[in-house]
Amino acid sequence: MTTGDHAELADLITRLIRRDHRPAQPLPLLCLIYDAETPSPVENLARRLHAPAGRRRVRFARPNLTTLTADPERGDTPADGRLPALLRALRRELSSNTSGPDPLVCRRLHLAQVLMRQTIDVDAAEDVHDESRVVAGMLREQFGYRWAAWLLEHGRDIHGLSGLVYNIILLLPRCIVWIRTSGVIPGLGREFRWFVRQPFMTPTLSSGGFRGFAPWLTAPRRAAEDPVQVQMLLVHAFLEDLRQAYRSRPWRLRAWRRTAHPVVLLTDAAPATGEPDDLGATLLRLINDVRNATGLLDPLVVVYAAPTVPSAALRPLPGPPPPATEAAHRYAVWKDALERRDWRLRAPSAWYLPLTVTTPALDAPGDPVGSQGRITPGRPPWWSHRAVPIAVCLALVAGLTSWGASAVVERCGTVLSQGRVAIQRVQSGSASGTATTPASCSATTATPARDRSPARPS
Repeated sequence: MTTGDHAELADLITRLIRRDHRPAQPLPLLCLIYDAETPSPVENLARRLHAPAGRRRVRFARPNLTTLTADPERGDTPADGRLPALLRALRRELSSNTSGPDPLVCRRLHLAQVLMRQTIDVDAAEDVHDESRVVAGMLREQFGYRWAAWLLEHGRDIHGLSGLVYNIILLLPRCIVWIRTSGVIPGLGREFRWFVRQPFMTPTLSSGGFRGFAPWLTAPRRAAEDPVQVQMLLVHAFLEDLRQAYRSRPWRLRAWRRTAHPVVLLTDAAPATGEPDDLGATLLRLINDVRNATGLLDPLVVVYAAPTVPSAALRPLPGPPPPATEAAHRYAVWKDALERRDWRLRAPSAWYLPLTVTTPALDAPGDPVGSQGRITPGRPPWWSHRAVPIAVCLALVAGLTSWGASAVVERCGTVLSQGRVAIQRVQSGSASGTATTPASCSATTATPARDRSPARPS
């Protein structure tokens, strides 16, 4: 990039990455078109996102698309392509390239991929209820309930464990799976209910809620589904996990500490055998289609660099992509056009924002990036720091302790050492002394002092 290209594009990408917890803004699929004889702009951007150890950094992923292959042991089929492998790589890298110790949990994507690597013997299963029972057993095994199997094997050797308690503990995993998958308790099992409510693979046609829909993600039933629908379901699950992780709520301080959107950096790679497009362009197309189909915003910033414009992004372009020197202006025009039109009437490639990078990157590949050129997250609010809840709890404990001590002094007297209380109370007379414990103070009623003066003669 020239100096102008570099400044405009760097400012735009920094604006897209920075997160200020205002209402969600649409984020484009940024396509950078560059000369194949020059280094990819993604190289420069990746170095700007790196931060020294101990510094806060932007959560980003830059998978190597040329090394990704389908893994049959993880349930990948030829119809699925390499997309499941790419989503696993994105999930792994976004969790490792973190700006802090807060992990990024992708429950929905993980659950979908767990089901996809399971196999149900359709011939052995007599009806849908048998398949539901098989799925329930898979969930108990996959989601941390292996302790029940251990207890079944060794529980009889635990001394003092009665048969009733033993049987109750064995029933807990079944109860937990049923509660989470049935949705009878609000707030529990949201990721399971999400699969029934999302629009892909028509889950509403499956009876029995999640346990009726889950077998259609397993093999061999998934072979009868539209592969594009399965891919869109996986991408939608990944984007929904990001929405939940970055959704700001007053009681979720972790989300307030995330002041930068996650970033995915992609470069073009030769498509594998049987793939119409390269893997990066396929992911962009699926994200675009999922956003159009659902109308939901997500916090993912995608930067794709290739020598040619992706075929899916060519339809709305009357000519070649605009230069990167107009990045800010083109983004404003793109955003205005996107927000003006109802999401149900958007163009098929409404989320693409292609820009042309005409010259090589400003920084040579070996040059270090200074602090001025590095892209870093903003500072989180002071009240979202991890020490704030601890300080609030300590303040509450100190306040309650002070209030309790003042109540004891007001009711009983001065607290002395060794648990003694000096009592001084007046009630129709006077009483003074020292109680051995504070409890004796609260339980003792002062008695009037007797008049020991000699009786006067009548």
